[in-house]
Amino acid sequence: MMIIGPVVTDIISYVAKLPRGNEEMVIDGYEQRVDGMGYHTALLMSLFHFPYEMFADCGSGVYGTAAYDTCVEEGLEVKQNNPGIAGCTYHVVDPEGNYQYFCVPGVEYDFDPDMMQEIDLKQFGSIALSGDMFCGEGADELMEMLREAELPIYFQCGLRIDEAGENVLSSLYALNPVLLLSEADACYLNGKEEAADIIAAKLYQKTQAPVVILREEGAYCHDGKENFMAPLDGSVNSDTFFASFLSARCAGVDFKNALVFAGECMDMDETEETLQRYRERLAAMIMQK
Repeated sequence: MMIIGPVVTDIISYVAKLPRGNEEMVIDGYEQRVDGMGYHTALLMSLFHFPYEMFADCGSGVYGTAAYDTCVEEGLEVKQNNPGIAGCTYHVVDPEGNYQYFCVPGVEYDFDPDMMQEIDLKQFGSIALSGDMFCGEGADELMEMLREAELPIYFQCGLRIDEAGENVLSSLYALNPVLLLSEADACYLNGKEEAADIIAAKLYQKTQAPVVILREEGAYCHDGKENFMAPLDGSVNSDTFFASFLSARCAGVDFKNALVFAGECMDMDETEETLQRYRERLAAMIMQK
């Protein structure tokens, strides 16, 4: 699995009430953590012992180094070759889990084509791709590499997809990516709010590949032939769903059952007991084929 997605630092402030406009807020607590599609996907692939290679750079500076150090501690293969400064994403979260965020981007969203030198694209079976990587330096080179690779693409929008531009999306759709989207991302790509089944059918016409939309009721999938809803066992978490789905696909689980498995992983922790349970679940799904 080739992973092309950012590894970023989040700064999270917990408040009693989300601010409106320029309102002052009282911060009840504070947390710093590593986030981003690249991080979450690589972490789960590593925990399940599946092969992967991540083509992303944490960057330098306080936040880049913090992200890199965390990845190293968790045994993830990540790069820190870019001397540029990494940014971060600020989140404000209330007791109900509602949140606001704003991104201060740095080089963590850049794609360096030099990372691909001497890489045989044929060694990979598929690509996990974040739309965030089209918002930094090297976006044109990234698109050219995707065309050259001719590999199945699993696409997640990320936080900055609105900065990518319609030309990027049109070029991406031509590569027939499987779209795994939050409801908000699905509405954005559609250009307006509509029912999930309508949006999925419209996006399928553009990609000619399955479209998955995460909703509170479950993960809705339209593949051009049938519609399917996989239940979500817990709160909606697009990063966890994306990584879990890809792990199941890497294990050889068929598309529909991979969605079911991902739905079961929403509240998964990283204890060895829990991971072993999910490994056994994957094995059972494979044996059912």
